[in-house]
Amino acid sequence: MIKTYSVGRCALLALCGALCTVACDSQRNAVEVPVASPASTSVAAVIDPSKQAIDDLMKAAQSGDVKAQANLGRKYIHGDGVKKDFDAAMIWISKAAQQGDVDSQFWMGWSLSSGIGLPQDKKAAIEWYKKAATAGHGRAQNALAYAYANGNDVQKDLVKAKEWYAKAFNTFSNEAAAGDPKASHSLATMYEFGTGVKKDLDEAIKWYEKAIALGDTSGNYSIGRILLEQGKTERAIPYLERSANLGDFSAQYKLASMYYRGEGVPKNSAIAAKWYQMASMHESPLAASPRLQLGFMHLEGDGVEKDYVLAYALFNLAAVHEPLAAKLRDSFKIAVSPQMAAEFEKKKFHFLTSEQKREAEELASNWKPGQLLSRADNQRSPEISNQIELKKSRTGTAFFVNKDGVAISNYHVVSDCKQIRIGNANGMVKLLAQDRSNDLALLQASESGSAVASIAPDSSKLRQGEDIVVFGFPLEGLLSTGGNLTPGVVSALTGIGNNTSQFQITAAIQPGSSGSPVLNRRGDVVGIVMMKLSDSAMVQATGQIAQNVNFAISGQTVRSFLEVNKVTYKTSNGLISFDKSNSDIADLARKSTTVVECWK
Repeated sequence: MIKTYSVGRCALLALCGALCTVACDSQRNAVEVPVASPASTSVAAVIDPSKQAIDDLMKAAQSGDVKAQANLGRKYIHGDGVKKDFDAAMIWISKAAQQGDVDSQFWMGWSLSSGIGLPQDKKAAIEWYKKAATAGHGRAQNALAYAYANGNDVQKDLVKAKEWYAKAFNTFSNEAAAGDPKASHSLATMYEFGTGVKKDLDEAIKWYEKAIALGDTSGNYSIGRILLEQGKTERAIPYLERSANLGDFSAQYKLASMYYRGEGVPKNSAIAAKWYQMASMHESPLAASPRLQLGFMHLEGDGVEKDYVLAYALFNLAAVHEPLAAKLRDSFKIAVSPQMAAEFEKKKFHFLTSEQKREAEELASNWKPGQLLSRADNQRSPEISNQIELKKSRTGTAFFVNKDGVAISNYHVVSDCKQIRIGNANGMVKLLAQDRSNDLALLQASESGSAVASIAPDSSKLRQGEDIVVFGFPLEGLLSTGGNLTPGVVSALTGIGNNTSQFQITAAIQPGSSGSPVLNRRGDVVGIVMMKLSDSAMVQATGQIAQNVNFAISGQTVRSFLEVNKVTYKTSNGLISFDKSNSDIADLARKSTTVVECWK
């Protein structure tokens, strides 16, 4: 008689190994969370993703083939060739375990112990662990050792704990020597947390690296986490990014939080938004936190487009697990007329029209795991603006990045503007997105210039002392209406306080230069003019007037801002580009650069 179990939706996150190193970062002595073993290469059907292969595997499992049952169960867990179905998965794993499949016995123990995938029954879990451990299953031996060491549903027995830890270590060592990536990962986990062996983070990193080399990529996040704990942030970032790009929620959320708060890295809302977006696509209840944060960012236009509809939809999705999200969603005002909307806007309330609220609710209800919550361009409602007499408040510079009329400038140029106008373009300009921490803004005009700027590719590396030019529209009304080109050099590769999202230039900066492209000798944009040191502040602080101490936003930060907002842009081909004269650069820049006007 085969007992079937009801499987909760929490099983998705844990059984798929989204947090595959330990059950929770905050529980440093937690038992290793297993990742389902890959299908056996001895059964051809298992490694063939075709429908015929699945049908053959199903027939073999139904006929009582234990290996087929175990492998079919894992396929249902991962959605590998079949739709994810945890009820079906545990039925087949249970059948295989009762027939003596050691790995399935371990999975039964883990599921019963955690209550994830099966109703929690810790005493039954111990019995399954004992069966698998006695048969030489390393992870079962490790779990059993942990149970004895902590008295978890067995009488605490440190002698037995040491015995099983030693057996687990030997099992993992032998399997790792044979090239088993999961054994290498398990050894690394033992060294990282000091379970059964002396804690040794360097040894842990070594074994995680071996597991990665053998194809078990889950160790990337573990190495990144260890390096962060050691204060080696610069070394940790590539591991975290690799893990995040492979879909690991923990890595995505960690990177997002680091860039949003500026923890160990320069604060960068655009990069933070990118990782929050990826983390928000998971089905896990844990994804409510990045949805809440992303909703905040859309509410303020911080790193992403200011969009109340998306903010409301994200709060709506997060509200199931985040009480604050529910409060924020319910705090929106509903405007039933243009007059009411104008009044709400004047009072700086967060509000939606009835149509926008319906749209937001539909976005949330139609969302599916793996999707990025977004709006189609034709769904966007026009902004409501108070009809009052406006005056030009300030000017700056912007440059077009694509032929759809999208331009980029500084946030401080367009912040708090009632209207934004570009050069001689017809109609008002829409503020698409902003990143206040990096002083960037995306603008949407009705038309682009006669050309678009070329952004230097990622492989383009600035060097200290490298020649650059700035093209912009300083001191509008006093200087040339055709734009000004100012040469200079890169005087430092970082900005104020060694901020790596900025660099320092000697090109002279004047009011109106903000948002100007900084161009290399090939005419490619390598940065955007941001600010100059205040003469009066420098006199007060040092008694000296600073000469040509000006700062620009780095090209990498600009690219990240464009990419997180899904903006296409032109890059140059470094292999065929060549240095140009200042005159040629000016001719190119003049066609893609324009005055920006802020009206209040």
